[in-house]
Amino acid sequence: MDITKKNYLQSRFCLCWLHFSQPSQRLIALIVITSIGFFWGIGLMFSYQKAQQKQLDQAALSIAQIASKQLAVPMSSNNLVGLQSLLNNLTQSDLIIKAEVFGLNHQVVVQAGTNNSSNSIVTFSQPISLDQTLMGNLRLSLNISESPLASIYLLIMPLFMVASGVLAWLSLKKTSKSIENAPNTPEYSRDSYKVPPQKREVPQIQSIAVIHLINTDELFQQLSAEVRQIKLDQLNGTLNRVLPLYSGQRLDDCKNTITIGFHGTDIQECLFQAMCCSHLLLKTAEQEKWLLKLSISLHTTSNEDLADNISTLKAIISDTGNGKLFVNSSLIQSNELNSRVLVTTVNSKVVLINGFRSDYEKLLNSQLSLLRTQ
Repeated sequence: MDITKKNYLQSRFCLCWLHFSQPSQRLIALIVITSIGFFWGIGLMFSYQKAQQKQLDQAALSIAQIASKQLAVPMSSNNLVGLQSLLNNLTQSDLIIKAEVFGLNHQVVVQAGTNNSSNSIVTFSQPISLDQTLMGNLRLSLNISESPLASIYLLIMPLFMVASGVLAWLSLKKTSKSIENAPNTPEYSRDSYKVPPQKREVPQIQSIAVIHLINTDELFQQLSAEVRQIKLDQLNGTLNRVLPLYSGQRLDDCKNTITIGFHGTDIQECLFQAMCCSHLLLKTAEQEKWLLKLSISLHTTSNEDLADNISTLKAIISDTGNGKLFVNSSLIQSNELNSRVLVTTVNSKVVLINGFRSDYEKLLNSQLSLLRTQ
């Protein structure tokens, strides 16, 4: 935090204190501060006691469980000497005041320790069994009185909180006087500390893939509405799996076409993403032998003759048939794209994408295998 902002916050805080102009008002504020500190300390004290009690209960239960297992063998053989020896060892601890073993008739078999009627004594009982056979019960009397250090801590904590409130009041009083005597206290606006928002560059759609559905009219005549929907669901499901791989976005659905957009800052890279995505879609349709026939044409949004190019490639698709991927030849003249794809010239303006170079072909085949398992 810089000095200017720190001074601003400090001045604001103290001006709130100066709002209490009368001594009686400031006395009330002091009482409130110290009361908050006192009750906070009381809350910490009860929290400490509760946590301490929980720890003692868990420790006592663990001791009783372990001791009952050790007593099982001498109890089964009625070895009173062994039982007495184990109980004597237990009562050596300052925590355990008395230990008793009861038989099935609830009579004391052996015991060790001394009687104590203090309020800080609690008892825990644990059955003694061997091979799921009950042979008696162990009862432990434990001393849970607090240590002197804990009592001192619990006494000092509320007082410490009250002292903190008084010190805070004295500090505010001193600072408020210095502000009152200051000739001019500069006013700062919160807006002066705001970081100006940074403009975030949103990637634009640089390329599009137009999926041409070739035989939708035939399927409409040959298939029922239910079967046609199943065939369309094949296409929709594949698109939902393929598009996230290459940042594709479904833009528009018409009767016989579906338009997919690809975001990015580099046109050539977006065009290559469209090629890969289209390749996966066409190969999936081929391997699964879809009744729905389709081909795809690729375009860039920077082309002013986009509508004419789509119409031109649509006419070529109608003549050449199913499963083809076309692109305008002017779009793949860069060395970067030529080093990635395999093409065949259709005419002076259009090329057919036949495949990809070895490294990219392997990657696409791996993605195709994963798509088929989903």
